Amino acid sequence: PLEELVRMKDHGVSAAFIKELKDIGYSNTSTEQLVRLKDHGVSAAYIRRMKERGHGDLSLDEFIRLRDRGEKE
Repeated sequence: PLEELVRMKDHGVSAAFIKELKDIGYSNTSTEQLVRLKDHGVSAAYIRRMKERGHGDLSLDEFIRLRDRGEKE
């Protein structure tokens, strides 16, 4: 729906951002998840670095919680 597209644009969610997430194994993400990731500063690069540090296959919500707790890249 148009409202979802406008909301994603307002929060900085781009096609490139969605593709980056898909490329690292997170496809079929909801609009809500995409907006929350952007709002909390969680990028595909952040997820990759956290996985390299041993955080494994966490859900997107878990990566948001890590970021909110101050886990830096």
